[in-house]
Amino acid sequence: MLYRSHAPVYLSPMLGPHRFRDGVTSIELLVLAGILTIAFGLLLQLIGA
Repeated sequence: MLYRSHAPVYLSPMLGPHRFRDGVTSIELLVLAGILTIAFGLLLQLIGA
């Protein structure tokens, strides 16, 4: 639920570019990208199995 509520902030910087300066760090973006990458990899494995 936390990621879902913050998804528009990450996916649409134009909606709130100031949020990146206010507290969204590059580390948080890397963590989010890693989670999405792992989830996508698991999804591909399920489809391929």
